[in-house]
Amino acid sequence: MTEIHSSPSIDVWAIEAACRHAWPAASEKLLAGWILRRSGGDTRRTNSMNPLGPNASGATDVLSKAARFYASYGQTLIVRVPGLLEDVSRQLEAQGFAGDTRTSTLHAELSRTLAPRGSRADLRRSADAEWIAAKLRMTPMGDLQRRVYVAMLSQIQLPICYASVVVEGRIASVAYAVLDQGIAVIESVVTDPSVRRSGLAFDAIAALLAWARTEGCTQACLQVVSDNAPAIALYRKLGFGREIYSYRYYRPASA
Repeated sequence: MTEIHSSPSIDVWAIEAACRHAWPAASEKLLAGWILRRSGGDTRRTNSMNPLGPNASGATDVLSKAARFYASYGQTLIVRVPGLLEDVSRQLEAQGFAGDTRTSTLHAELSRTLAPRGSRADLRRSADAEWIAAKLRMTPMGDLQRRVYVAMLSQIQLPICYASVVVEGRIASVAYAVLDQGIAVIESVVTDPSVRRSGLAFDAIAALLAWARTEGCTQACLQVVSDNAPAIALYRKLGFGREIYSYRYYRPASA
């Protein structure tokens, strides 16, 4: 996929905000065009410094203040930089930061996405104990990370829908969608390894996209590690054929 830095028809910063709102942090602090997100645990997206728009910079004084903020909680500064801000990436690298694996933000027009093929996906409007237990079973986490994840779900304030697909009496695939300003953000897609490549995730996501259309959404997005070829192939089949930007996490090289 080719990275796209801007588009006349897609507000990339609205996509950024929607993705952030679909996975809220326990606490957030504004700092000179950035938002410092903190939840504890190992999830970088809710324990990192994120830009709020195109005017965010990697100035030394801003980074120093952010580093002190995270250090006060015993954490190392992590800076999440979309490819939209190449100048910030260069500034960070010049100051000794190193970037990690690239993650893609994929976009779909809901008018072009596929409808569910059948009735295998069950939709619910809250994350009940069964859905949460299935998600935690299929995505191994430590005790702290489990607590952080469950707390994160309870903090989502926007319209949300949870999908699950049952195989032989057991949930074998899950995902959820959050709606924000006409954008459906797909999150937490996971399938039991024993039944992968059998179309379960396709059905879960397709059902969520259909629900989003009935709620008036016109576009959808999701984020996936750029070298995850099987997942990207699945998302392309569902209509997510366009990468609108990517991002990396940067840490001090000495961290």
